This record gives sequence, C-alpha cells and structure tokens, in this order.
Amino acid sequence: MSNRLPLITAIILGLLGVFLSNRYFQKKEKELFQGTKPKPVLVALRDIPADTIIKKTDVKVAEVPAKFIQPSAINSIKAVVGKITTAFILKGEQIVSTKLISPEKGKWLAIKTPAGKRAVSISADSVTGVSGLIKPGDYVDILGTFDLIKAGEGGRQEIQSVTLPLFQNVLVLAVGKEMRKFSLPKEERRGEKKEISTVTLALSPQEVENLVFAEEKGKIRLMLRAAKDEEEPPLSVVNFSTLLQNFSSSVSTQERIKKVKKGENVEVFRGLEKEEVKPSE
Repeated sequence: MSNRLPLITAIILGLLGVFLSNRYFQKKEKELFQGTKPKPVLVALRDIPADTIIKKTDVKVAEVPAKFIQPSAINSIKAVVGKITTAFILKGEQIVSTKLISPEKGKWLAIKTPAGKRAVSISADSVTGVSGLIKPGDYVDILGTFDLIKAGEGGRQEIQSVTLPLFQNVLVLAVGKEMRKFSLPKEERRGEKKEISTVTLALSPQEVENLVFAEEKGKIRLMLRAAKDEEEPPLSVVNFSTLLQNFSSSVSTQERIKKVKKGENVEVFRGLEKEEVKPSE
C-alpha cells in the first residue's frame, strides 16, 4: 500500500491540475466572449460638421463588440435628436456625449465665446451697416461716428463729426436670438418672424468698455469681412476735412489722367510716395 501512495498522490494532483486548468481556460473564454459580444451603439450615417443639429436621419444603431465601444458612447437615437455637435463627426464614428450639447441659449453662448473674451450685445437700433445680413460666426470691423466739441474762431465751440475705426476682425456670436451659423429646418422656421434686436460680439474686457461707451455716445457701424480675411490694415480717422481732401485728390487724379496723351505715364502720389501709372487705352 505504501508503494502505491506516491502514485495515488500524483494522480490526484494531476486531476486537480486538469480541473484548475479547465476552470482557468473557461474563465478566459468567458471574458473573451464577453468582449466580443455585440452591443448596440449609435454611429454616424454621414460626415456631420460641428454646429449641426442632429436629426434621426444622421445616425443609426449598430452592433459593435463591447470591447470596442467608447466609454461615453450613446445607444439611443432619442437621446441625441435635437442636440448640437461641438466637433466634426466622421461617417461611421460612434456618437459620444462629449461631442454633443443641448441647445440651451446660455450654455451655447458660453461655449462659443473664445477664452479671454466677453460676450457683449449692442442694440440693433444703434447699429447700421449690414446687420441684417450678418450671421453668427461672421467677422466684422466696427466703426464709430461721433459729434466732437472743439474750440472754433473767437472762442466759440464748434461741433465736428468724425468717424474712427474702433475694432477689427471681431467675431459675431449671435444676431438677435440666433446663436448658430446654420439654419433651422424649414418646418421649424414656418411662421417664424425674424426680429433682430441685438448683435452679440466677442471682445476683450477693455474693448467691451470702449464699445459700450461708443454705443452710448455715437453711432456704430458694422462692416462684414470677407471669409478667411484676417488682415487688419491701418485705418485713419475721417471728418469733413479729410473726406474733402480724399475726394479732391481722387477727382484731381482722374482729371490728370484724362489730359495725359496716349502712351504717356501719369504721376500718382499716394501720401509721400510717387508712382507712375500708364492709363489704360
């Protein structure tokens, strides 16, 4: 009997090893199966740009292996319809909550305001120019026209109107109640009366103070900038005197060109610089 004890022990240990190995492999197989088991998740049916209202036709429910589902992925179409994208979403990409926001006005405006800037609204009554055509996301230059009191002849006070550049390349955050650069669906626009009461701009705190003062004391004009135009050329103050000088200079140049003989060049002065121009035939 004593001679068989080592053999029996070896058999028992072997069976125990087989049992434990089977349990281990069964556990790993279960974990692997759970990782590959498909689960529902929303994916984009098309490329969806930022600042887009999600519609039912933009997304679909797809079955994706659980281990490939992103932590913040959404699996309900109802949960995303009406939300707004904050970043570009590629076709086939999973819809995640971190790229969507609710269309709440305050939250939307705070998100769209650049860091270091403040959102300030000015009354449309005090704004002239192309305010009716400006859309959120556009960039504008701002001019101000004011009546200045200056000392005239004999100590009399005279009022002089001047126009001066206030700011350039300013982001438009909102126009009236519209805070998005896209349009609402047609069915949501029916019966809607568009009233532009304010224009909301993104400015630094110091610029906000200057703009508020300018709005109170004068008239503001917005100039719409061309797309991708980021240049800020120097602009000068304009009053009646400078306007007449500029106009007279322009007329004088045109008259001189008319009198130039065919084939001759004409001298054109731009400030202190002289340039020879050959008139077109």
